[in-house]
Amino acid sequence: MKTVIEVQNKKVPVYFEEKSKKALDKLIEVINLKIKTGKRTVTKFLNSLDSIEIVGSDAILYSSKETDTLALSLY
Repeated sequence: MKTVIEVQNKKVPVYFEEKSKKALDKLIEVINLKIKTGKRTVTKFLNSLDSIEIVGSDAILYSSKETDTLALSLY
């Protein structure tokens, strides 16, 4: 499935399986926490966020820079 969330006033597509719907709420919570308390590297990465894929209990964040990805544990 695909949905769109807003991260730092930017719409970002999120891809996930039907069974991962609960993880979407947790993803938003984790990203907001990282924006507020994350290290500079993570915050900088979120500024160039292009898309997100939820796989199990992890979120794979893809940057607009093709070689950059970041994995976040949701639980």
